[in-house]
Amino acid sequence: MKNPGSKTKVRSGAMMMAGGLLLLALLLGNIAKGQAVAVTTGDSVEAAAVQWDKLFAVGTGAIQEEIQGTVKWQGSWYTLLALEEAANALSSRLGLSVVHGELMQDHTVYYAEGNARGIHTRLSVTWIEEGEYYVVLRLEGQGLEALAEMKASQSAYGESLADEGVAIHWNAALQGTVKSMDTGSAELSDGKGNANELLQDRMQQLENVASHALNLEIVEDYKDTDTISRTYAIPELPISVFSGDRKVSLQMAVHSGFESGNMEVSLGSPLLTVEY
Repeated sequence: MKNPGSKTKVRSGAMMMAGGLLLLALLLGNIAKGQAVAVTTGDSVEAAAVQWDKLFAVGTGAIQEEIQGTVKWQGSWYTLLALEEAANALSSRLGLSVVHGELMQDHTVYYAEGNARGIHTRLSVTWIEEGEYYVVLRLEGQGLEALAEMKASQSAYGESLADEGVAIHWNAALQGTVKSMDTGSAELSDGKGNANELLQDRMQQLENVASHALNLEIVEDYKDTDTISRTYAIPELPISVFSGDRKVSLQMAVHSGFESGNMEVSLGSPLLTVEY
C-alpha cells in the first residue's frame, strides 16, 4: 500500500479525507458462474463484522452530533460475462436497481443503487481488462439508528458478493462532531488555549475512548495547523493493511472546523481513504 499524500483534511457533511491517506490496492479475485477457477481469498464477512463492532463502539463513544458512516466492499472479479451483463447480474443478486452506464474517461462504468433501513447502497462495476472487472459496493448511513443496521447489511451484501466470486476487501469510516468527555478541556474550548493545544486535547480524548476497546500502538502521526491524524497497529483487529513494513488497522483524525466552529473527528478502519 502507498500513502498518496502528506496532508489530511476532514470536511463536515460528506465523509472526506484529502491527502496523507492510503487507497486500497486492486487484489486479484475470481468469479466464474459454474466454472472451476481458483479464487483469491479476500477479507471474511465475519472479520468485517468484528471490526465494525469495534469501530462503532469507539465512534459512538466519541462522536456527539451528525454521526455518519460508510462501509465499502471492493475487489476484483473474474467472469466470462460481458460488462453490462455482469453488472446487471450482480445488481439483481444484491436487490438493487437496474444498472445504468456512465462514460468515465475512455470506458463505461455501470452503477446501481438501493435504499433500505436508512442505508443508501451504491454499486459500481468497472472494466479492468478482458474478463476482469472491479467491483465497489458502498453503504452510507446517517444517525445512530441507520448505523445500528450497518452490521447486518454489510454482512448480507458481503456474503452475496463473495458467493458471486468477488475477492472482497472491507473498509469503513465514521465521522461527526467530537464530544467533550471531561471538564479539563473547557479552558481551551473557551479561547484560553491555542488551536494546537485544543487539537491535542481532543485527540487525547479520542484515544482515551478507543483505548477502552483497543490496544493502540501509534505507527504514524501527522500534524498541521488544523488537523492531527494518527494511524495505529492493533493486533486484535482481524483486517489490516500495510503502511510501509507495518500492519495498521485504524486511523483517527481530529480537525478544527473553522467554518462550522466544531471540532470534527473521523475514524477509519483499516484506514481512512481519499474516497470518503
